[in-house]
Amino acid sequence: MKRQREPRVRRLDLINDLAWGQQTEIARIAGCTPAHVSYVLNGHGKQSSELSLKIIRMAEKYAWRERNKFMKELENYNRLKELRRKLKEAF
Repeated sequence: MKRQREPRVRRLDLINDLAWGQQTEIARIAGCTPAHVSYVLNGHGKQSSELSLKIIRMAEKYAWRERNKFMKELENYNRLKELRRKLKEAF
């Protein structure tokens, strides 16, 4: 009888939102290799171990920071765009 495997949960939301080099930073803090961080975020192996959960939590934290940074930049860009439009109308 074959053993049932856990479904692979690939965390593309985290992978795509992490800035370049942050997987290496997460690995350094977690005390593992960058390859292990990539392995966990791509859904290979067990994701219920203590180290894997720590990696996922840190990745969520870093991804949340990057998303907020991006949203602030987008907000500033939209404000600047609106200001330029108003200046064109005034002159």
